[in-house]
Amino acid sequence: MKEGFRQSMAWLHTWSGLIVGWLLLAIFLTGAASYYRSEITGWMHPEIPSGAPVSQSQSLKQAMDWLHDRAPVANSWLIDLPTERLPVTQVMWQAAGERRYNSELLNPASQQPVAPRKTFGGDFFYGFHFQLSLPPIIGRWIVGVASMLMFIAIISGVITHRRIFKDFFTFRPGKGQRSWLDAHNTLSVLALPFHVLITYTGLVTLMFMYVPWGIDLVYGGDRGAYFRDLRDFTPPAAPATEKADLAPYARLNEQARQQWGEGHIARVAIGSPGATNARIELIRDTQDQVSSLPQRLVLNGVSGELIETSDATGPAKAFYGVLYGLHLAHFAEPLLRLLLFISGLGGTIMIATGLQLWVVKRKGNATGGLYRRIEGLNVAVIIGLPLAMAGFFWGNRLVPGGLPGREIVEVQVFFAVWLMTILHAQVRSIRRVWREQALLCALAFAGVPLLDLITGPDAVNGLNLFCVLFAGAFAFVLWRLCRSPSGRRSTRATRQIESRS
Repeated sequence: MKEGFRQSMAWLHTWSGLIVGWLLLAIFLTGAASYYRSEITGWMHPEIPSGAPVSQSQSLKQAMDWLHDRAPVANSWLIDLPTERLPVTQVMWQAAGERRYNSELLNPASQQPVAPRKTFGGDFFYGFHFQLSLPPIIGRWIVGVASMLMFIAIISGVITHRRIFKDFFTFRPGKGQRSWLDAHNTLSVLALPFHVLITYTGLVTLMFMYVPWGIDLVYGGDRGAYFRDLRDFTPPAAPATEKADLAPYARLNEQARQQWGEGHIARVAIGSPGATNARIELIRDTQDQVSSLPQRLVLNGVSGELIETSDATGPAKAFYGVLYGLHLAHFAEPLLRLLLFISGLGGTIMIATGLQLWVVKRKGNATGGLYRRIEGLNVAVIIGLPLAMAGFFWGNRLVPGGLPGREIVEVQVFFAVWLMTILHAQVRSIRRVWREQALLCALAFAGVPLLDLITGPDAVNGLNLFCVLFAGAFAFVLWRLCRSPSGRRSTRATRQIESRS
């Protein structure tokens, strides 16, 4: 603390952000994409018909009829009803003696099975966001440590910048290091509440893994019992030997209306269908509430009478549900979701400008070769990661539909493209790397709508629009790189740095 508190915070801000900066950028970017997880999944399943879904009651009736015909003796049924964002009904059933559920997608209009291509869809970006496509425990711990350092960087950054709000209105383009700092400050302040909220709530979502000692103390080490209590889970009873017809779908809709009013059913879970002890659980859609913990109704499967209700009661449970819900933002209407997505992109660019600022400030250092390697990694994450995401979309359309394990191949395409950008960034001149990867990124995103027009049923959709906008953004970046003074000439210092690398 010899240099003073503010200087110490500046040191903490620099190194807490730099150590995990590349990782945080990937987490932020894939997290921003996760706001449109359902839309991405729908785009990557072009076999799913587009358009507004049919009524909830009709979808429920037809799904129950379909399961009654195809899986009458299953231990349990699950029905995920269609939504405006993903207009398809998913039916699942667990046969006797099996642990896994069988699954089928149904057209909500005709209730005929849809045979979509195998793909992880938007779930890939969502999973990568919080566990990096690694084994769950390892990936979530890495993301947790990165998030903690991000939170430290945010707090120390606010303390460090004494003129933070004045700097917000200051941007001086074409000034090298000064421009990078201005951009970093502006983006930091622009969505500061979002950065604090999304980082803190992200830590809360996995807090039971990071600090489990309270659970172990109360539940004697049985964490499964804690999560069952948190989610009000009751294991289904063994099917009875006597048979009985299930309650009609109209009775289920009536119970939902009486308890929830205009609230919609998201999932119907039916235990022991066709038996006298059948039990039906209605799970409410959380899109009209902030909390991520849904309301539930438990009904007698034969009579349809209400047995019990389950809400997020209790201050601790309600507080956790709200924080988790704020992070997931299932409640967000289209405009708010767009603003959250833009804020996520702003956070991504904020991290990118911070990483590049660190390199620009040290380019003239005697160990310039090291900083050249670091800047190459910057390019591979700042531009290479979006290029890999575009490659993921290309893979969805180009990988043959009948290829075994094609969903894994799509993921391999993503990582292969990203790896190639890393290698390219290390072997080419750094000025050419920036330009060439920006050009490739612009072309890749511009090509997605064209590819969809050729291979998909509907080229006019939100994802294609976003791809056009991203193509324009990277084309603008390329134009700026080509016309900037540093892009038109190679100074002696730059040549020396690149020769040492």
